[in-house]
Amino acid sequence: MANVERIEVFWKPITAHLIEVSSHSYPKLREWGALALTTLIKNAVKTKGDFSEPRRQQLILAPLQLMCEVEYGDVRRRQIECLVEVLQWAGQQLCAEQWPTVIDIVRAIVAGPHSFDEALIRQSYDALALIIADFLDILPFSCAQMLVETDAKYGAQQCELNISLSALGQLWTISDFVYRKSPKLSKEESETIWLVLYNCLSELCVDCRPPVRKSACQTLLQTIAAHGLALKINTWKHMVWKILFPMLDKVRALTRSASTVRTDSAALGASNILIHHSRDTEYKQWAETSVHTLSGVVKIFNAQRTLLLGLEDFSAAWATLLQYIEYLAASDNNEMSLAALKSFQEVLLGRVSQQSLADMGSRERSMGGTGNAPAGEEPPPLPEPLWIDSWQAWMRISRSLITPRPQNIPIPSPQHPSTTAAEKSDGPTKHYIPGPAHLTTILHVFSPLFERVKKKISVDELKYEGVPKILKGVVGVPVSTEQAPFIISTSAEITPTQEAVLDCVRVMYLEMVDSNSALRPALPDLLRLMLDFTILSIRAPQTEFLGKKKDNTQWWVQNMVPFAELSLRTVVEFYANTAHYQEVVQSTVLVDIVRCLSQPMEQKYECASQSTWKAAASAFITVVRLGLPIARQQVRLYRELWPAVADAVEQFLFTTSHPPTPLNADERKRHEFIDCQLIELVRTEVLPYASSLPPEFIQRIIEVLNRGSISTLDPNDVLALDSYLQRTDLSRVCFDALLSMSQSEEPDIIRSGLTNGSGLSSERTTPTRNASSLGTSAIASLLSRCRQVMVGFVRDEQGAGQLPLPQERTMEMVSVLRAIGILIEGLVRRTDAVTSDFYAELVTLYPLLVDCVPSSRADLQVEQSLISALKSYQTLLLLKSIIDEL
Repeated sequence: MANVERIEVFWKPITAHLIEVSSHSYPKLREWGALALTTLIKNAVKTKGDFSEPRRQQLILAPLQLMCEVEYGDVRRRQIECLVEVLQWAGQQLCAEQWPTVIDIVRAIVAGPHSFDEALIRQSYDALALIIADFLDILPFSCAQMLVETDAKYGAQQCELNISLSALGQLWTISDFVYRKSPKLSKEESETIWLVLYNCLSELCVDCRPPVRKSACQTLLQTIAAHGLALKINTWKHMVWKILFPMLDKVRALTRSASTVRTDSAALGASNILIHHSRDTEYKQWAETSVHTLSGVVKIFNAQRTLLLGLEDFSAAWATLLQYIEYLAASDNNEMSLAALKSFQEVLLGRVSQQSLADMGSRERSMGGTGNAPAGEEPPPLPEPLWIDSWQAWMRISRSLITPRPQNIPIPSPQHPSTTAAEKSDGPTKHYIPGPAHLTTILHVFSPLFERVKKKISVDELKYEGVPKILKGVVGVPVSTEQAPFIISTSAEITPTQEAVLDCVRVMYLEMVDSNSALRPALPDLLRLMLDFTILSIRAPQTEFLGKKKDNTQWWVQNMVPFAELSLRTVVEFYANTAHYQEVVQSTVLVDIVRCLSQPMEQKYECASQSTWKAAASAFITVVRLGLPIARQQVRLYRELWPAVADAVEQFLFTTSHPPTPLNADERKRHEFIDCQLIELVRTEVLPYASSLPPEFIQRIIEVLNRGSISTLDPNDVLALDSYLQRTDLSRVCFDALLSMSQSEEPDIIRSGLTNGSGLSSERTTPTRNASSLGTSAIASLLSRCRQVMVGFVRDEQGAGQLPLPQERTMEMVSVLRAIGILIEGLVRRTDAVTSDFYAELVTLYPLLVDCVPSSRADLQVEQSLISALKSYQTLLLLKSIIDEL
């Protein structure tokens, strides 16, 4: 100590001896050796002299560095204490050549061949923190890479979690320092240090401890976001292919191999801390890391899109990124799948808020909507071919979501025996069900993406096996009881997923109705998709997601019926606007619509919701009124339509279902009014064109009208217990329809059995004969109905005594008597009709009219109508006599 000023003479032999003593196995001797050596070093630094001389610094610090070869912790502790004191005393005087020595001493604690306790690691990290906090600005830039690697080593050490997290924060500080120094550096130096920094962070992103991984992901993302512009294009290529994608590969491999056994918190890097059940397995922790890493890479691709587009292999990088997204989206882990879908949405559309999505949906539902990104949220630039690749990725991701697959069930630990039995019994058959958020997210991507690719994609992709099948599968995914309380919809009727499905349908529809669209041939498939949605009002969707659980009635009624009824209104709107399109006409979509609507009409009161059959009947009337004029022009093409219409009308009017509760008078009238609307449709759109329609169809219509005109009230039911079955208005309109048909197409319908003498060809005479035959059938049905009503009226009036018959029976009798007068008036116009069977039928009705005279006195209207009918027979008699004289 007295000769410290003559350090060059004795320093090397003395320090070499003390280092040898410090390496001795005897602790006491070792302790004194380390104490003596560190005391010499500290005094050498503090003594008066020129410590700033590089050669003197090298001489003094060399023994301190040689202590790194000692394996004993107590010696290394003395070493670190000495280093900290040297830095505090003369750190500002250290020359550039000595800083690598200082950093190497700190690094050796965690990177050397020997392992040490937490206390020593904490002490050495304090020395590193001191270097970064106080000496970073004077540190030669050549040492920056070494400092980054050393800090990363402390981040990766497994002894102390807090040190690892703090070391990650120090990397952020170093990145700021590098960024400030970048303008003074050469291109090679700048790129090298940045790549080292990012590579270290990416390695920490796959650390075995979840908190470290999470913090590393956040630091990596923030660093690139803040300083990414400092990288050149070639550096970005290395960044993408050598750092980011390998990181994702490692995370994917480690996640796949992670254990699903529930374990304590210490094994997950957080000892003595309670862990939520969503993070209580290694697999769940790695799932969170997968989410953070993929989200971070996507944000990097978005933030640096302009630079990345300059890469010659950007298309390959884009395809690789989409593959990572597809892989996670198809995962049976709810968190990873949803995060991948959101990343897919973000990488294509940019950062879109929930409010923006709501605005987007409302805009898509308007007729003028385009589905572009919201104002101020322009999507990142992307070459057109890559939009097509993204479209194909959307198709694959969507198909994976609607395809049932077994769910990965965590294996319970012995500490949780109560859950073992249940999970073992349900595990093999349980399927992963994507939540409403998953489906809504992928559907929200569709509209903006479709707007980008609609001019490029093939029409086959919008045919039924393409997008429509995907949307149908999305609707068929059940909503679990756990997810139902968290569904927040902007509509009072349907779920957000169903709302998004209809938005997608409308976006496609708006493109297909464009006169210049090449996708119009897929319009019939889109309409058939809406029919599949409509049928869900009476039939639950077939899904494999529920496994052996078949009872999903409650879920179906609650979630599907409102959606199906809205789909019904939508398909009517679409068909009303496109019924005349050749694609719609030639595909005979009208037949499918009629068959679809006939099912809830047939079930009627058996429908889960009573509004379903009413909406179906209203839609049937609208669609048939629109479609029949088109179908009449191509009868052969629509040969399947006519029996479908007849079946629908007949099954609706004469349904075998009964109301769940007795109907009051107002409800019966409202329901009967719907029946009458259906008959009015037949009277206006079918009967006037009977000559051009298939005879079998018209014959069935006549039978329906005849059946509808017959009173169904039991005359012996004095209490009218079955009065709800009586539909007097329906009987009247059916009777009027038959009457109107008997008056049309004169003389052919009134004339029966007469031949055509006009010399027309057989093709032209066939419809006339058919019309004549059908007209005769209508008249026969009408006269049979008149006879039945009159006989029944006389019988019941005589048996009623002093009690009047119901008003419905009276009005029915009045209608029949007026109809007889109208028939006679129509017959008189044709002088050649006297020889027909029709004339004879009218004559045979005369005795029945006479029998009605006593019963008619009970009601003035019946009496006046009867007098008018009897007087009309004078015309028949005069007509007969005139013909005989001629």
